[in-house]
Formats: sequence, C-alpha cells, structure tokens
Amino acid sequence: MDAKVLLDTTEMLLLLIWRHLEYYSQPRYMNAMPVKVSVSNAMRLLATAEPEAFRAEMGAKLAPALERLASLDLDYESFGQDWQGNQGYIEIMCRRLRDSAGLHDETVQGRAGG
Repeated sequence: MDAKVLLDTTEMLLLLIWRHLEYYSQPRYMNAMPVKVSVSNAMRLLATAEPEAFRAEMGAKLAPALERLASLDLDYESFGQDWQGNQGYIEIMCRRLRDSAGLHDETVQGRAGG
C-alpha cells in the first residue's frame, strides 16, 4: 500500500477518534434519550460510563499510539510535496487528542510536582 494512502487514512482516523472522544466524554450526552442506547452500546467495553473515567481510560489507551505518531519521520522523498501539511495535521490532531484525554493535564501536574 502506498505510504501517502496510509498517511491520509491515519489523518482520517485521528479525526474520527478525536470527535468520538469529545462526544462521549461530555456528561450532557450520557443521559440523552436517543443517544443513551448508542452511548451504552459504545461504552459496553469500558470499565465505567463516567465521563472523566472514560477520558482517563482513553488517555491510557491512546498514549502509546500518540507517542509513536510523534516519532514519525515524514519527508519529501517518502510522502511528496504535501508532507509538511500532513505532518502539521497529525501534530494538531495528536495535541487535540492529548487535550481531550487529559494527557496534557498529567504532563503539567508531573512537571509541577517533580
């Protein structure tokens, strides 16, 4: 498979994961009637349906993948003329995912306490 296709697919998946994380971690959506069934269905694999616990669990699951994405070495030879745009987008989405999962909060607390 072409590296550019994999990169574009990764971008789409990052956006999808971020949107779902944002949606399902909002307390107001947890009890909405039409959504309640789908939220319950989506959350059935998680230990808890509490938004903060959901966010923390997702952070723990996402952290290794986000670290690997941060170490990607994109260049013109491998990805063509759009490589800088792809790299920027992936960095932005990783930052958004870290923010949504509370991973930046832990980093800040770790620096303040250490």
